[in-house]
Order: sequence, then structure tokens, then C-alpha cells
Amino acid sequence: AEGQKFDPFKHEAIMEVETLEEPDGYIVEEIMRGYTFKDKVLRASVVKVARAPDVVEIKIEEDQDE
Repeated sequence: AEGQKFDPFKHEAIMEVETLEEPDGYIVEEIMRGYTFKDKVLRASVVKVARAPDVVEIKIEEDQDE
């Protein structure tokens, strides 16, 4: 499941991890493996999901001489 896009029908997210290494909403780590049978989910995978870090914009005001 690692590296896959998070799917709430197949995965159960128990933690979000702020990272720039993985795209937002993708699985970083599989905690417990899930099982499917004939395209039906028997047990969802328990996973950690990547989240983009909060970006704080810093604006620098420049004084202009008139």
C-alpha cells in the first residue's frame, strides 16, 4: 500500500505525517495489512498518510523613497 493514493474504501488512516517527500494524500507507511477477496475489502489496511506542511508566507514590505 505504500506509495499508493489513499482510498477511504480500502484504507483506514490513523495518522497524518507532514512531509515534502511524498505527495499530499499518498500512503507513507502501512501499519497493518488489509485483505481483499474478489474485489471486496475484507479488512482495510491501516496506514499513515502524507500531508503537505502548512506553509506560512512571509511578505517583505519594501519602503520606497518618494
